[in-house]
This record gives sequence, C-alpha cells and structure tokens, in this order.
Amino acid sequence: ATGAGAWDSVAHPFLPVVYTAERDGAAIGVFAWDAGLQQLAPVENEALLGGSQPIALALGLGGSTLFIADATGIVTHARVDPLTGELEASGGSVVTGSMANARLCADPIGRFVFLVQPSAGRVTTLSVMDGSGFPLVTATSTAVTTPVDVAVSEDGRYVYVLDGDAANVSVFRLDEVSGDLVPVAGGIGVGAGPRLLELAQVEMLLALKV
Repeated sequence: ATGAGAWDSVAHPFLPVVYTAERDGAAIGVFAWDAGLQQLAPVENEALLGGSQPIALALGLGGSTLFIADATGIVTHARVDPLTGELEASGGSVVTGSMANARLCADPIGRFVFLVQPSAGRVTTLSVMDGSGFPLVTATSTAVTTPVDVAVSEDGRYVYVLDGDAANVSVFRLDEVSGDLVPVAGGIGVGAGPRLLELAQVEMLLALKV
C-alpha cells in the first residue's frame, strides 16, 4: 500500500499511525510517522478477504478497533495492536442497500458504529460487541432522505446526520440500548452542497441556534 488513491483514511488518536482504505488492493494500509524523515512510512499492508473493496474507515473507543465499510455490502472490524498499530482483521456483518459513497462513524463511548448509505437513504446502527469488537446490525433509520455523513456528540447521547440534498443537519437522540435514532424536532441549515460533517461545526451551529 502506498496510500495513493485511498478511498478513506483515519488517524489513530494516540499512536502516530494512519490507516487507509485501499479499495483496489483489497487491503488496509498502515502507515507510521517517521520523525526523522518527516513523512509517513509503510508499516504493513493488511490484506482482506479476496474480492474485498474497503471504502470507509472509523476507529472505535481508544483506537482499539478499526471498523471497515466494504463496497460489497459488509462492515468488518480489525483489532489494533496497542503498541504498533498493526491490524488483525476479523469478521463483520452484512448490510443491505447500496454502499456507494458510504461513511462510517464510531460513537466515543464505544457502544455503536454508524454507517451512512447515501444512495440507499439509510443510516444503519451497528452495536459493538463487548470484548470482541464485532459490529452487529441492530437498527436502521430512513428519516433522512440523502444522508451523506454522520457525527456523534462527545457524550454519545446525540447523533447528527447531514442531508446532502436538503443542506440540513438532522438531530437524533440515541437510544442507548437498541441503537435506534429518535428524531429531535428542528434541523440545522448548513448551506448548499455539504458533503462532510465535523462535530465542532455542529456544536457551533447549535450554539448559534439557541
């Protein structure tokens, strides 16, 4: 893996390591920051099952698990070595609907992972199994017409979904048991053509709305 042409990338919160989704290579690239050379250096190329097409990544609580959305219709996970950042790929769950332009986001409490499927008009909640980190589909929401990205509040109580067509952020309360997204009245306008959502941006818009 070179990182060139990666479909997605995510940085580890504590280690100087970056992961890239190498769709064409059916692998996850692992890179470490080389302080001497001032650049990223390859650590490993974690091969996935033949035919895999990784397109979106998210790191779980403390960077202990990497979640991987695959264009073939599955969300898998890989254990992260706490010292080196190297990966040990494992299984996952099948999801329905188109995975085109899918995005992933893990909640900061470590309970759920959220998969946004724009073409399917769906946000899928996957529960993270204790101990193994296995992502299990537990709920879906079609409340947003064209969801293109998702963010979760720092306390894990609220989920924010960006609607690309409506240029609006919908606010949901997260059911902490089932993972259901319960709509909260009133959205947040964000202007035309948004495609990415940052938690800091949402919090600023909420503060301005009050």
